Amino acid sequence: MYVLNVQQDSAWIAREGWAYADAILVALPRQENMRRALFERGAREARREGFSPDVDDGQRYLYLWWD
Repeated sequence: MYVLNVQQDSAWIAREGWAYADAILVALPRQENMRRALFERGAREARREGFSPDVDDGQRYLYLWWD
């Protein structure tokens, strides 16, 4: 897993106590049950954010983004 778009905004850190990031890139496993669980979680987040969920077509990574 890789944390993306890290914001080192000093005002945010002073208010919240930590840096802010709005995305992660997940290196997907080969095991079907583990992939399914990750895609299900990603689908819930995508729908909650108003996006269509990704479909598992054998890709190596899953990009998850929050606003």
